[in-house]
Amino acid sequence: KTKNDAKEYAKYLKALKKYRYEFTADDFENEDIKKYYLYYNSIDDCIGFDFDFIRVNNKVLFKSEESCKKFIKEVDEENIKKFMFDIWE
Repeated sequence: KTKNDAKEYAKYLKALKKYRYEFTADDFENEDIKKYYLYYNSIDDCIGFDFDFIRVNNKVLFKSEESCKKFIKEVDEENIKKFMFDIWE
């Protein structure tokens, strides 16, 4: 929407590339490997993360809790709401 949004989006994409993890087909078959993802909690209006052991479709995945936390800290929750969940306030 604005120049500042464009700068923040570029920062978001750079951090996303840095922290997301591309699991292999074997990783998805291995139910012992946690696949972390972010979600938006509309009740508390915040970003959270969780994991699943099976294939998680249509979600950006992270390898660890630490990666999720670092991504959230680097990008900021408001930018994650905008760019990942299309929530513009």
